[in-house]
Amino acid sequence: MTALYSLFAPFLLWPIEYLFPYPYVVEELAKTVIVFFALKSKASLSTYYRTFIIAGVLFAFSETVLYMININLFGRVSLIFIRFFSTSILHSLTFIIIAAFGLKNKRLIGVGFVLSALIHYLYNLLVS
Repeated sequence: MTALYSLFAPFLLWPIEYLFPYPYVVEELAKTVIVFFALKSKASLSTYYRTFIIAGVLFAFSETVLYMININLFGRVSLIFIRFFSTSILHSLTFIIIAAFGLKNKRLIGVGFVLSALIHYLYNLLVS
């Protein structure tokens, strides 16, 4: 279910980001909620991390589909593939960071959220 939520989350978040234009906060908060509920299941550490890497790639895929709608923002189709690759790494990393803090102690999941939002913010600054 984690992967499915991650696949559809960007579509649900798009209108929210339009009203609250801080994608690094909105997206990382959504990922934190997904991680919080995913950690309620009993799984091995490797299963959790594998799940969150896949979730990050699916999140990036959906986000890239949304950006493809506005292909004129990129100018070249090849930039879509570069964007997908870089955001796959970003979203997988931030999922892992949130999960790592949540696995350490459920009360630390907020620290994971803040750190992942900061990384996402810095990524956005770098690519803009």
